[in-house]
Amino acid sequence: MREWAGNPPGQSLHQVTFEADGARTHVRFEVMFARAADRERLLGLGVRGGWMQSFDRLEREISRLASLQDAAGPPPE
Repeated sequence: MREWAGNPPGQSLHQVTFEADGARTHVRFEVMFARAADRERLLGLGVRGGWMQSFDRLEREISRLASLQDAAGPPPE
């Protein structure tokens, strides 16, 4: 990417945790960067907003699938 100017970010560790809370599920998304400078560069490029858009789309898709399941009724026994 031209944004890296020949200096791509180092490795990062992504961890996603799902926690049930009644009828809801909480999603925790953590990213650990090798260098603070990499984190700042990526934030400056808008990655937080991109991830939020992705999670918003996931939420809409889960809701859509749940409504289809509700309309279909319980599975046959």
